[in-house]
Amino acid sequence: LAQCYKLKAIFQSSAFLSFLKSNHWGVIRFSDVRNLTATVGADYEERGQFDVVFSHHHIVDTPLDPIANVEQRTNHLIQQIGG
Repeated sequence: LAQCYKLKAIFQSSAFLSFLKSNHWGVIRFSDVRNLTATVGADYEERGQFDVVFSHHHIVDTPLDPIANVEQRTNHLIQQIGG
């Protein structure tokens, strides 16, 4: 459980958020740390859990040639537009 709190603190640190931003990532939201501690058999097992929602954007710049003219077709008419 303590490790979840530490990991969440690292994820929320400005250094980690700057690293994410430099790689085009962002954090949408963090959930609270949930205590999932349970008794397993005769033993005690400490567990914690939290959710992180990330976003990522990848922009590809593709140069396109300008469209010089367009052929517009309707029922019985073909019309050249442009150029």
